[in-house]
Amino acid sequence: MEWDWYYEEAVVALTRIGTPGVVRLVEERYPEADWSTRLQATSLLRRIRCEESAAVITAALAHEDDDDLRASLGTAAASQFDDRLMPDAVAVLGENPIDPERGEIRELLVAFSYLSGLDLPECDAWEQHVDEYDDRISRLGDPATSPLVNLLPKLFDDDEDEDDFGYVDDDDEPAAEAVAARGSRVRRNEPCPCGSGKKFKRCCLADAPR
Repeated sequence: MEWDWYYEEAVVALTRIGTPGVVRLVEERYPEADWSTRLQATSLLRRIRCEESAAVITAALAHEDDDDLRASLGTAAASQFDDRLMPDAVAVLGENPIDPERGEIRELLVAFSYLSGLDLPECDAWEQHVDEYDDRISRLGDPATSPLVNLLPKLFDDDEDEDDFGYVDDDDEPAAEAVAARGSRVRRNEPCPCGSGKKFKRCCLADAPR
């Protein structure tokens, strides 16, 4: 965790510097760096847009064999919004079009096509895929359609005789007066029949006959 923080802070600092010298440092260190450092380097190449970045991305893609790092380099290529790098981005996307790690490449290519006017033959299909993905994500957040709803615990179910920590206390029985007044069983989390405005468990439950 500490190393993750260190890497992220280093990337933020180097991005703020954002000079060609930073990119040249990436170029020098990338070939011999470990996997994690190369991954952080691709984050820098996404954020620093300059001639040097474009050259480093192209050179790195020519020698990088790791699939995850190729996906990140492809995203960096698309992030440059440079038509010279679009073939590289398209090629990396084409290596595994269904790879979630390459999804951002597709989104960036669609955005670049609209902003630049560059005619990318696959753009309509990419845009449809992006729209379908966004629709699926939207449905996950809609209680009426999300398949996740049935998987979520009933965290706020006041009909259960549970205390604040979720433990069921079967020994707590409702007060006889409350039952008579309500004509039904009073549960621990329901408003107290005495009219105090508190929950039954916070009010008259302790004095209820057992």
